[in-house]
Amino acid sequence: MKGEMLDESLGEKLGQILVSAADAAVPEIIATLRQTAPEMLAEEREMRSGFEERLAARWREPFDLFQMILTCSREFVEDFDRRHREQAADEQDFTFEVLHRLAVRACRVTSEALCLLRGGFADGAYARWRTLHELATVAFFIQRAGGDTAERFLLYEHVEEYKLAHDLQKHAPKLNEPALPDKEMQVLEARKVALTDRYGPSFAHENGWALDVLHRLAPDSKQTSFEAIERCAGIGYMRPYYKMACHQVHGTPKGAAFTLSRIGRTKVNIVGASNAGLDEPGQGACISLFQILTT
Repeated sequence: MKGEMLDESLGEKLGQILVSAADAAVPEIIATLRQTAPEMLAEEREMRSGFEERLAARWREPFDLFQMILTCSREFVEDFDRRHREQAADEQDFTFEVLHRLAVRACRVTSEALCLLRGGFADGAYARWRTLHELATVAFFIQRAGGDTAERFLLYEHVEEYKLAHDLQKHAPKLNEPALPDKEMQVLEARKVALTDRYGPSFAHENGWALDVLHRLAPDSKQTSFEAIERCAGIGYMRPYYKMACHQVHGTPKGAAFTLSRIGRTKVNIVGASNAGLDEPGQGACISLFQILTT
């Protein structure tokens, strides 16, 4: 027993010595890094610039076509809103409001996808296509379901806001963030309670805004999963691509093993940009953007 206590004491002291030594070395390491950083960063910028120039030359035509589609889409969304906004407001057209918001966000996400493609990050662009597919799914679902579901979708933001605030309150000390005032939390909770009183307790569940229509259109569906919404929206056939894109978002084994940027059958893991694999996320982004605009 005494030997064990002695070993434990020695181990603790050794750990303290190592930590102290590391703390003492850190300022010197940082100073060296700052001194050598300009040369290192200049070399990195030169390599990056050369890669992007070669990438732009190789993919110039599809990049230009992508930009053309995106620019036309932005102009279309702006023009459609300008021509119909006043009438939609007079008629309290919630469907118009939701679809406009989804289209605006889709244009922004598509711009992000194009930036990632131009940078040689196929997996990142594929992850942004995943978001575009979700936007297209919701747009088709809302268009099919009608105004009441669109209103629920808009109101569901208050449920999400309450859940976010509740999580912040729970983890605020660890995050070194100030907790929200009790009065603010009470207001957020009151909004959520008013909505569950109006639509039922299940409204506060994940995708609760879609539950009523899912029960009507897909009575066999027992949950408000995105997959159920996808099926009702009529684009469930995209699920294999969507699932593959999910691996580029989540920390899954498949995501760690697979990359679109791999060239041929090589097993080399890519730690940065690549000029390969840009076609699939580029096509997907344009298709999903077009789907959203058709609504």
